[in-house]
Amino acid sequence: MYDFKESKLWRAAFRPERTLSATQTAASSKLENAYFALEARVEGLFKSIPQDCHGLTIHDLTHVHQLWSVADQICGDSYPLNALEGFVLGAAFLIHDSGLTAAAYPGGLDAIKSSTLFKDILSYKTRSQNKQDHSEISIDKNETLEKQSLFETLRALHAERAENLLESKFKHPLIDFDYSFIADVDLYVDCGSIIGQIAASHHWSLKDVSERFQDPATPPAEFEGWTIDAFKLACILRCADACAIDERRARIMPFILLSPNGVSLDHWDFQSRLKPGFLRGSSLVFESKLPFGRNQMTSWWTAFDSIAIADKELRDCDKEIRSRLQRKNHAELKQLSARNIEGANDPEILKSLVRVSGWIPVDTSVRIGNPISLIEKLGGWALYGNDVIAPIRELVQNSADAIRARSQQDKYNSYAGSINIEISIDETQDKLAPFKIVISDNGIGMSSDILTGTLLNFGESLWSSPSLPFAHPGLSNNSRFKPTGQFGIGFYSVFMIADQVSITSRPWDDSFKSAKTLSFKHGIKSRSELRSFDPELDIYYCNNDVTAIQISVTRLNWLNYIAQQSSPILEDDSHNLETYWKSIELTLSRLTFALGVQCNLKIGNRALISLNRPDIFTIDNVEFTKHFNEIMATQGEPKRLISAPEVSLIRTISDADGHIHTRGLIDVAESHGWVHVGGLSVFSRADGLVKGIVGCTPGTAARQGGSRAASKDDLKTWAEAQLDLVFQSQLDIESIFRAVAGISSVDVDITPRALLRSSGEIVNIKEFVGSLKSGSKIFFALERDSISRPYYSISTSFIRHDMNFDDLIERKFEAMVTGSGGLNSTYNKISKSPLSGLRRFSLFSIFLNYLIDGKFNYKIEGPDRFVLGIYSGPDGGRSRLFDRDLKAGDPIASWGLSIVID
Repeated sequence: MYDFKESKLWRAAFRPERTLSATQTAASSKLENAYFALEARVEGLFKSIPQDCHGLTIHDLTHVHQLWSVADQICGDSYPLNALEGFVLGAAFLIHDSGLTAAAYPGGLDAIKSSTLFKDILSYKTRSQNKQDHSEISIDKNETLEKQSLFETLRALHAERAENLLESKFKHPLIDFDYSFIADVDLYVDCGSIIGQIAASHHWSLKDVSERFQDPATPPAEFEGWTIDAFKLACILRCADACAIDERRARIMPFILLSPNGVSLDHWDFQSRLKPGFLRGSSLVFESKLPFGRNQMTSWWTAFDSIAIADKELRDCDKEIRSRLQRKNHAELKQLSARNIEGANDPEILKSLVRVSGWIPVDTSVRIGNPISLIEKLGGWALYGNDVIAPIRELVQNSADAIRARSQQDKYNSYAGSINIEISIDETQDKLAPFKIVISDNGIGMSSDILTGTLLNFGESLWSSPSLPFAHPGLSNNSRFKPTGQFGIGFYSVFMIADQVSITSRPWDDSFKSAKTLSFKHGIKSRSELRSFDPELDIYYCNNDVTAIQISVTRLNWLNYIAQQSSPILEDDSHNLETYWKSIELTLSRLTFALGVQCNLKIGNRALISLNRPDIFTIDNVEFTKHFNEIMATQGEPKRLISAPEVSLIRTISDADGHIHTRGLIDVAESHGWVHVGGLSVFSRADGLVKGIVGCTPGTAARQGGSRAASKDDLKTWAEAQLDLVFQSQLDIESIFRAVAGISSVDVDITPRALLRSSGEIVNIKEFVGSLKSGSKIFFALERDSISRPYYSISTSFIRHDMNFDDLIERKFEAMVTGSGGLNSTYNKISKSPLSGLRRFSLFSIFLNYLIDGKFNYKIEGPDRFVLGIYSGPDGGRSRLFDRDLKAGDPIASWGLSIVID
């Protein structure tokens, strides 16, 4: 049975070969006893770890004792450690993982589950499991996810908790008595803080360890002659903890009783098979007791990854220790004996030590040999195609998300977010001269870690990453925060038009001078530079800015393309510069029309102008119409204007949290409503149902608009209201016909108000059917059939050249039915098999249902070519239907269906 008190490090600390003074002997005995007293008090916490972190490998006193053994192997013989350091190291061993149970926290489990971090992690896990975006936060109670979230919350907090655990006082449940981990107040004052810091440091970066632990600490008076080299002790702890991955962490009986699964099973499995490491030269060596068969492949690779992590800790600590030894101010610091792990990162070597059976380890994890090429192919023109506005749209979207995020964090101030776009151009020069664009905002900002990490991590969006709960606590679980960014590639669109790009940013609640600048000099093919903000170099960064990005545009005709988004015909020499700049303003106003964040524009020496109205969804209908017609209605296309009779029809659609994303009326004029994603317009797509602005999901990484943001139920509710409003409005009957047809496409029961065109006159279907009698023959004009389609379409006119019913004599049908014009042609569709309306509320379905309700006997003939009547003249037709071969007296035939009432 292993006795950690026989370890070389313990003996070096408390049983040294050198003779101690009487004072030191007494102090050593006191420290040794204090360690055992602390061990007895901490042990209770270890017993709660398995229930709170289910599946975790063994984290009890045997693990603490194992660390002394592993540290022995790593440090080697004669490693210098005095009694004070021995106590501090042992105490750090004891408490470094004690925070893995809720019992270690004030308030216990209820407090942990009420914490922002737990809620954020649970929210993230729920969305990930249900494949929801950030706007779809719905947390139904899920015991498995709650356990996983508790595990991850404790894993995230336990190092921080270790730092202040010794400060805790526990109340006795029966008597008024405070229970502390270190009862000796003087010892707690002398060592409590440094123990906590060293215990917490096993989750710090080695850079932070090196910066926080400088020269050895001067000893307290009671322990004169002994120093505490916190850096040395922190290195021993982190290396021993990383290398404690053998069978002592996965004993057989706990393994059987726990029955772990998933990733936990892999950890238990591989550790149960590994023998304790031993030193060979300067390498720590792990060997397996049993080979890993094909069924244990994932366990072997988990061992491979764990060994790689431990190897990195050894190598990094060795490098930093050698650096410190050169300073000669660490008298009791010595190089570790174990400086790497044999076979780490090399499956071929490791398999000879950690043996396999029946398979060969080959590292097939995804590798990107040329990430720059991949980014160029997936993050630039190949992704966005001819979407020339993508670079500026993506940056404005990033700024808008940052402002939305800050608005949820900065709740104690009167915060008003804004985005500024500045095009620095000399209007006296040729408009193709080099120029810069600066996009700045006062949003949530970026720390240097995000600036150099998440921002540059192609394919990772901060808003959907597991790091969000730690970067911005509370956002992940906040249903009011609705970011547009999802894909983590938008930033790279700037390199479509520029090589020189600089980003300056700071967290919003840090000082202006704390900002950092990330600079690209030659696009993504070269290394970027990170430095502190320099007011002389970063002149684009102003006092009110939190984040600003400057782009030196190299695609010099890019502004022409931006202008042409609003004015397709511009003279090449652009004599009229006023029109040119106005076209750019109009394009950017259209881009930001639905953005609920203030966006401003400054071009050259011109005055700063407002591009949008952040209250566009809440202003009254008259104001909305005025602004829409000024900005969004294309010149020369009056049908895109919202007319006076249409104003009263304008209504909004909101999500479950009351966030308005759509505003407009039923489209009766094929005006193609403007689609926006997160408030930014999509120029390459239109909506055929709503005339106005229509919120959509991103759809693709290129953000061209996917499905409507409105749920089916919300869209149906809006359409039902439109049906009532249409019949209360001053719209002409043709517009009402189109509106009814459009409304039917979202499964609204329009039956009582359904319309058709009979012989050129628009009538109510119920009234039309009620007028039929025995012997009536009705002709439904059909579009020419496409064999590949499963439906026919009722034509919007019954014969060529838009011939009128009055142009026929000797008519063969009592009525000739045509459908509604407009984009929403589902109303006109007839299923081929069986012959019925394609939808329940389509024209043909409603017509047949009324026949059935009226107990009519009827017969459907066709589809075929039917003679409709005789042309009445004149020869050649009138001007509107001119056809030189047309003669008076010619029979007129058309393709369609005949319905005969018996």
